[in-house]
Formats: sequence, C-alpha cells, structure tokens
Amino acid sequence: MRRSLLCLTLAFAAGAAIPTFLISSQVWAAPVDAATYVQKAAVGDLFEIETSRLAETQASNAKVKTFAEMMVADHTQSSQKIAAAAGTTLPTKLDQPHQDQLAQLQKASGAEFDRSYIELQVKAHMDALQLHQDYAANGSDPKLKAVAAEIVPVVSHHLDEAKRLAGAS
Repeated sequence: MRRSLLCLTLAFAAGAAIPTFLISSQVWAAPVDAATYVQKAAVGDLFEIETSRLAETQASNAKVKTFAEMMVADHTQSSQKIAAAAGTTLPTKLDQPHQDQLAQLQKASGAEFDRSYIELQVKAHMDALQLHQDYAANGSDPKLKAVAAEIVPVVSHHLDEAKRLAGAS
C-alpha cells in the first residue's frame, strides 16, 4: 500500500495525470467515528459562534456584521441538530488551537479585524465542509449521517459568502 501511494505521489509530482477513481475520497476515506465527528463539529460550531459574536460588536463593515449574525444563528441551529441526533450534550469550551485563534482575533480592530475574521471563517468553513461531507459519506451513525448531509449545503453557502466577503475587502 505504501509503495502504491509513493508511486502515485511520484507520478503526480512528475506531472502525470492520475485517474480520479484513484484519488476519490470514497476510496481513501476511512469510516469516521461518531464521537470524533460530534466533537469536531461541536468545536467548529462553537468557534464560529464565538468569533461571530465578537464580530457582531467589533466588525467595522456592516456586511461582515450581517454575516456574523447569520453565523451565530445557523451554527447554533446545527449544533442543536447534532446534539439531538447524537443524544448528548456538546462541548462548551474551545480546544486550545481555537482558543488561540480567538485570542488573536480579539486583539484586532477596524479593517484588520474584518479581514482576520473573514480569513478565519473561510478556513473554518473549508474544514467544516470537509468534515460534514466525509461524515455524510462515511459516517458510522445513520442519524448523524443524515444531519451531516443536511448541514453540508448550509456550510457550503457560508463558505461561498465568506469567500465573497474576502474578495470584497
């Protein structure tokens, strides 16, 4: 297996075209554990909510504030759906990397805040989209798979909006 991956990597680096079926996420993705999905999704939502609550008061651009309001509402709702499907309460604290990012954002102001906030939202939504897509396709719990599939278009819309705002600044 390692030899096959090495050959594919070398072929790709050399400019050879690799058939899509060889690199499809369906082929390479391992089943995602429900507890891991719930933890990552909950922390991701919490990060987007916390940074967005800060943006509601700190952003200088009205469009950024409107985006932040949408983030708080939509990610609160997705967290509620995940908690209900998992039958559990979700974490209420950010992990250390997210705490560090939030602390950095709290130091920014004005246009710098807006730019930093939107950059964080683009990255967070890229990660969230991948997480929810992977779980919807490969998850171990049918209820959570259905919720993940329901969340994918919402996160995709958020990502599109964040990218649009990033391009406008």
